[in-house]
Amino acid sequence: MKFTKNPIALIILAASLTACSGGSNKSTPAAESPKVNVAPIQKNNANTQSENVNSQTGNGSKQSENASSQTHNGSKQSEHASSQTQNGSKQSENTGSQTGNSSTQNSNSQSTNNPTDSKDITNSNDRDNIEYLLDPTKKVKWRQLTAFLDSSETDSANPLKNNGKMAPLGAAAHVNGDLRYSGGDLRKNLDKLDYDPSFLTNAEINPDKLQHSVITDKTGKTVVNTHFVNQTYSSYLSFKAEVPLTSLDDEGKTVKALDAPSAYIAVPTKADKAILDRKVKATYKGHTIGNQNRDNNQFTLGDIQIDADFEKMQISGEITKRNDELLRVRAKFKGAGYKGYTTDPEAAEPGTTDLINPEKMEELYAKHRSLQVKLLPADIKIANGVVSFENNDGALEFEAFNKDKVKTGSYAGIFAGPNAEEIVGEIKAGQNFISFGATEVQK
Repeated sequence: MKFTKNPIALIILAASLTACSGGSNKSTPAAESPKVNVAPIQKNNANTQSENVNSQTGNGSKQSENASSQTHNGSKQSEHASSQTQNGSKQSENTGSQTGNSSTQNSNSQSTNNPTDSKDITNSNDRDNIEYLLDPTKKVKWRQLTAFLDSSETDSANPLKNNGKMAPLGAAAHVNGDLRYSGGDLRKNLDKLDYDPSFLTNAEINPDKLQHSVITDKTGKTVVNTHFVNQTYSSYLSFKAEVPLTSLDDEGKTVKALDAPSAYIAVPTKADKAILDRKVKATYKGHTIGNQNRDNNQFTLGDIQIDADFEKMQISGEITKRNDELLRVRAKFKGAGYKGYTTDPEAAEPGTTDLINPEKMEELYAKHRSLQVKLLPADIKIANGVVSFENNDGALEFEAFNKDKVKTGSYAGIFAGPNAEEIVGEIKAGQNFISFGATEVQK
């Protein structure tokens, strides 16, 4: 059979042979990359995030609208995402969780250099999973103080006593102290104030950061300052009136309501001994919130460590780096006994109560603000739907300036989180309160 030469056919054949030999400069088209599903923008209930923020905020409630090319594991970010990372490694410097449409405004108040081992929840999906932990329908976030009850109606070791009355159902909530301010009372006058119960939900989760929020009246005037720390499964707070309520005592002297009430709200650990048995022992580190001076609004973080022995069902610990009024009630005493000091000439008694000037008394108050305090053992109990602890009988111990070991005050609280990852509660001596929280140290 004779083939006829066809120039066109030869050209096609040559091109085919070249392609088969791999000598072409044209590469084979790559398979199409899978599409990345970018999480939708998350908004919190108070709509408090800045509309122009291009980086993810600390509470993860809103993501950049320009992050359309963000990859799932944060392997590469779009240049328009303003360096937003999927794991929340960078936070917006401009938000600070400040509320724009509410008078409850958050500001970053203090951050320590003593980080705990807890996870920083900044991813919006992770944060939502935490906030909706008590509501599978994802309609109600638990981290909301919807009302304030009288101290007699709440119990730090039994925070579900009034379940649903001060916070969403299932959330453990407690408040203690005088919540009055000049002209009103938080327990009775919330309807007269511009108060956003979601201010904790809208703030950053950072167990080492003291944050500040204000509650105002309808004219925008601050009536109460709130200082708080958000842990993953709990928040603890201290309150202080901007202008304290004044009243007259039995002798006609003006008295100010100057104590700083404490509070907490948490996802309580289930009342299940098996959860604790898996740990055997655990160490928790965190902070206390205390007022540096009862005449001002300068709140600071102290350090706290709590050791839990789940075989003995006891906890104990210590508070260091204090700067608060917790031991003010003991500043008038020389040691463990009843001998002490007074600035009132009529109250002075030779041999028992020495007369000193007000300046000297202020020095004693100042010295007692920084003394190290031990938390003596408290029993861990599983009751009332929570895992709690409480010591009401001289639970705090410190060394007085005469070297006496002085016992005073009490402390109580609960374990928080599905696996008892956190502790939250209050410490008090006399009418002085400090709130505290701590996160389990991972070994």
